[in-house]
Amino acid sequence: MGTEICFDIYLSSVVKAYQKWEKQYTLTDVTGRSQQEKIVATRDVADEEPSFDYFDFGLMVQTVSEDKEKGEGKKEKGEVEEKIERLPVLEGICKYAADHVLLVGRPGSGKSTALARLLLQEAEGATANSQAKIPVLVELRYLPSEANELAVCDRIRAFMLKHDTDLQLDVAAVENLLRQGRLLLLVDGVNELPSDRARHQVNVFRQDYQKTCPMIFTTRELSAGGDLGIAKKLEMQPLTEPQMQQFVTAYLPTQGEKLLRQLSGRLREFGQTPLLLWMLCSLFRQTEQIPPNLGMVFRAFTLGYGNQIKQDVLLYKDSRGWWGRLLQYLAFVMIVGESATEARVAISRWEAERVLVEFLQGKVEHPDDCAMRWLEDLLKHHLLLESNDQIEFRHQLIQEYYAAEWLLGLLPSLSDARLQHDYLNYLKWTEPLALMLELVESEEQAVRVVRLALEVDLRLGARLAGAVRYEFQEKTVELLIREIENSNISQLISIKLLGETKSDSAIKYLSKELSKNNEDINLEIVKALQNIRTDKAIQVLIESIRCQYYEVSLNIVVSLVEIGNKKCIEALIQQVKNQGSDIRWIAVKLIGDLAWHRPIDDLIIPLFEALKDKKFEERDLAAISLGKIAIDKVAEFLIQVLKDKNEERKVRHAAAEALESLGNQGNKKAIELLVESLKHKDSIMFSKAKWALINIGNQNVVEVLNKLLDNEDFQEKNRALGILETINQDKAELDARIQMIYEYLHKHKLKFDNDSNPQLLIDDNPQPLIQTLIESLSDGDEYESTMARNKLMMMCDVPQYLSILIQNLPTMSESIGISEHVYSLVNTIQSRCKYYNYDIAQMTLPPEDKANPTTGNTLIFNKEVGQIVAGNLIVNGDNSAT
Repeated sequence: MGTEICFDIYLSSVVKAYQKWEKQYTLTDVTGRSQQEKIVATRDVADEEPSFDYFDFGLMVQTVSEDKEKGEGKKEKGEVEEKIERLPVLEGICKYAADHVLLVGRPGSGKSTALARLLLQEAEGATANSQAKIPVLVELRYLPSEANELAVCDRIRAFMLKHDTDLQLDVAAVENLLRQGRLLLLVDGVNELPSDRARHQVNVFRQDYQKTCPMIFTTRELSAGGDLGIAKKLEMQPLTEPQMQQFVTAYLPTQGEKLLRQLSGRLREFGQTPLLLWMLCSLFRQTEQIPPNLGMVFRAFTLGYGNQIKQDVLLYKDSRGWWGRLLQYLAFVMIVGESATEARVAISRWEAERVLVEFLQGKVEHPDDCAMRWLEDLLKHHLLLESNDQIEFRHQLIQEYYAAEWLLGLLPSLSDARLQHDYLNYLKWTEPLALMLELVESEEQAVRVVRLALEVDLRLGARLAGAVRYEFQEKTVELLIREIENSNISQLISIKLLGETKSDSAIKYLSKELSKNNEDINLEIVKALQNIRTDKAIQVLIESIRCQYYEVSLNIVVSLVEIGNKKCIEALIQQVKNQGSDIRWIAVKLIGDLAWHRPIDDLIIPLFEALKDKKFEERDLAAISLGKIAIDKVAEFLIQVLKDKNEERKVRHAAAEALESLGNQGNKKAIELLVESLKHKDSIMFSKAKWALINIGNQNVVEVLNKLLDNEDFQEKNRALGILETINQDKAELDARIQMIYEYLHKHKLKFDNDSNPQLLIDDNPQPLIQTLIESLSDGDEYESTMARNKLMMMCDVPQYLSILIQNLPTMSESIGISEHVYSLVNTIQSRCKYYNYDIAQMTLPPEDKANPTTGNTLIFNKEVGQIVAGNLIVNGDNSAT
C-alpha cells in the first residue's frame, strides 16, 4: 500500500484561483441576488479591465438526438419528437459524467466556463468531503502533436502540480488514482487537439479508464475533431431573446433600450452566444453604433480595445502602432499550423517570437528586439495570454477574426487555384473565410470567393453564400441556385443547401416550393426555414401552420418551439388557445419547454385552461407541459386542483401527473405537497400522490419520506415505509434489467464487429460496391438495409471514397431517405479527413516562398530569389510586385 496523497493544498489553491476568476469575470449564482444585480456587479469590474470571459446567463443544454447526429430525415407518421432532455448546464454534465459525456457548443457558448464553474464547485465539495472525487482540468490544446500514450496523464499531473508543487505525484501515481476512481476529469477542447495522433491517444486513454474515472469532454461541434466514441452528447443552447434583452438593459442601464431599438429584430444575429453579446454591448457603450455584421463587430471591438489602453501606459517604442498587424500575422500562422488539416490554438513563446521576427524582418530596425518586447506588451495589455510557456489568443473566435483580417489582405493576390487548394478546401479555414467575407467590400471579390467555394463543395459554397455582406447575398444565393441546377442533385439536398445559407435571399425559393404538393419536400423546407430563423423565415412558418399536410403542420410547431423567440411563442400560444385546431395537442405538449424563454404567466394560463379540456389527450399533454415548468406557483395550483372534490376526476388525474412531472424535474415543493397529500382521506388523492412519489423515486422523495419515519403517527410512518420499500425494490429491479440489456448489446456489438471487417471494404475500384450498398439502403429486407448502412459508415474513414459518394448524389432524387443518408455520409467523411474535396487535396501547386509570405498586395523580398509564383503573378529576381 502506498502513502495516501493529501490533496488539501491542491484543493485550496483551485478554490482560491477559481473563486477569484468567478468574481472578476462571471455572474455568480449567489442566492438572494437578482440577475440584474449580478450583471451590474460584473459590469463594474469589467469597467476596470475588459475581459473576454463571458457571463453565466443560466445557460441550458439539451441531449443530442440520434436523428440529428446521424443526419436522418423524416420520421414515421405521428412521430414528431424524440425524448429530449433540457437541463441547466452543470446539472446536465454532472448527471452523465460517470459514463462520460461530450458537451458540444459553438465558440463563446459557455463550454469552458461551465468546466471552470464545475471545477470550483467540485473542489469546494471535495474540501468538505474526503470521499469526494478530486476534480482536474485537462486542456487538450497543450498536448504535443506527437503525443504518446502517457500524454494525458502528463497534463493531469501538470495541472495538479501547478496548484501544489509539493505533491508527490509521478505519472504512475496518476494512473493509480485513475484506476482507483479518485479523479473527476474535466477535459476541454477535443476540437483543439493538435493532431490525429494526439486524438487517437486521448481516445485510447478514455477507453482505458471508462469504467473507473468519470470524464466530461467539450468540443466546438460534432464535426470538428470527432466525438471520441462518446455516446451521450449535450448541446449548449443559444441564448433566448429574454435572456439577451435582460442582459443588454442591465449591462447598459442608460443605453440598453437604445441598443435594442437599433437592433430592431436582429438581436438573434448579434447575440448568438454570451461572448458575442458581451462584445456588442461593450462596443455600443463606446460608440452607440451597431456595425452591419459580425465581422465588423470584431473589427470595431478589437480596434476599440486597443484604443482603451491609456496613452500614458509605458510601452516599448512604436508598439501600439504594430499591434494589429502582429496579431493578424500570428493568428494566420497558427491556423496554417504544421499540417494542411490541423490548426494550432497554442504555440510556445519561443515560436511566437520567431514568427514575429520573421514578420518584422526588413520592416523595422532590430526586429529580434522589437519582436520580444512587443510580444510582451501584447501579453500585458492586449488579446494574448500565456500559460505553461504556451501563448494563445484569449478566445478562439478572436484568433479566427485576426486570421480573417490577414486573409483579407492576401485575397487580391491569391490565384483561384491557390485560394481553393490552400484555404477553401480545408475545414479549419471555413470560419475565418466566413468572417473575412463579412469584411469584403468588393462585390466582385465576394462573388468570386463563393463561386470558387461552390466548385470545391456545394455545402461550403452555401455556407459562404450567406456569409457575404447582406447586400451581396441575392447575387451569391442565385449563384448557388444555378450551381444546384447544373449539378442535377436531388431536390431534398437542394433545399438543405439553401437552408445552409441562413440567408433571407433563399426564402423566396423555399416558400415557392412550400406551396407545392409534396409532403416530404415540405418537411425539408420547414427544417431549412428553421435553420435560417430570421424574422422573414419565421413569418413564412407561421403563415404555413395550417398546411394541407398534417405532418408538415406538426413539424412547423416543433420548429417554432425550437426557435422560441417572442414571435414564435405568441403564435404557439394562439394554437394552445385554439380549441378547434387539430394541431393544438402538439402545441400544448411542447410549449412547456419554453418556460425558460418567456415570462411564466404567459405560458401557464393557457395550459391551466387546457388541463380542463374535454379530450383526455389534451388534458394529459397539458399536464406533461405544466410538469416542465418547475416553479412553486405551478405546484401550488396543481395541488389545489387535486384537492378540489368538485373538480372532475379526469382533471384531478391530470393534475397528479403534472405534479409527478414536476417532482421528476427536481421541484421540491411538488414533492412536499404530494407527501402532504398522503394524509388526505380522499382515496383518489391518496392513490395518485402515492404512485406519483413512487414513480419519481429520486433522492428528494427519499429525504422527505425518511423524515416521516420519525413521525409519531403510526399510519403516516407505515405509509412512508411502504413507499420507500417500493422505491428501493423498483430501483434494484431496474438496475438488474439495465445490466442484462447492457450485456446483450455488448455481445451483439462484438459479434457485429467481427462480421463487418472494414478492411474488406478497401478496394482498388470501389465504385460498384458503393453503388450496390447505396441501392441496398432501400432494400425491403431490414437486415440487408442495416448492413449496407453500417458498411457505408465504415467508409467514412477512407477519404478516397469521398469523390465517389459525391458523384452518386445526383442519382438520389428517387429516394428521400437514401439521398439524405449519402449526403450525411459525405459530411461525415469531410469532417474526419478535414477537407471538402479529395481531388483538390491531392493536387500539388508550386510552393510559395514561406520565408516571405504575401503581405496584402505586395511581396517583400529580403534576399535574392529565383522565381516566385504569387497569385496570378510570377516574380523574378529581387523585384517586388503589386
